[in-house]
Amino acid sequence: MKSILHASIRHNAEIRAYYKREKQEEKYSLLVINSGKSKIISHTFSLYKFAT
Repeated sequence: MKSILHASIRHNAEIRAYYKREKQEEKYSLLVINSGKSKIISHTFSLYKFAT
């Protein structure tokens, strides 16, 4: 899951902006990573729900 997050930060503009914004607020790295994982999971489930 962590590698998916790192790939998302590189390739997804929305998640990259979220990551940079949270890091500028000087939040802990693990907190930002966990919230990023949550964001990816919620996006995935919303895509699944939309597709069915």
